[in-house]
Amino acid sequence: MLGTISRYNYEKMYGFILGDNSQEYFFANADFKNHPKKIKGKRVRFNIEVSEQNGKHLRATNIVILSNDAITMAVTLNIESADPYPQEIGRTLKNTLEQEIEKLNCIEGVTINSTLSVGRSL
Repeated sequence: MLGTISRYNYEKMYGFILGDNSQEYFFANADFKNHPKKIKGKRVRFNIEVSEQNGKHLRATNIVILSNDAITMAVTLNIESADPYPQEIGRTLKNTLEQEIEKLNCIEGVTINSTLSVGRSL
């Protein structure tokens, strides 16, 4: 499950995660795999367990803070064609790339911001 740490009590060392499903989950410091000093607002991946105390409350366990690492990629393709309208080739390529990017966006914890354009240099 993915979510964002919405509240954290630094003195008592517990908090709450708002899951991407809009459900709130309790957690304690012991539930972290990699605990940083400032965690409020961080994106996390976690498992869900039912509380042993009364079986009604959901608890986040095995919490891992997701990194904000980013990869930037810029690609320029020069397409030479006998076709008087090579931009059609570019549009086809653009559609194919958009489909592949959409597949990658389905991977948990991955967000891709993309800008694809087709132009003709003179």
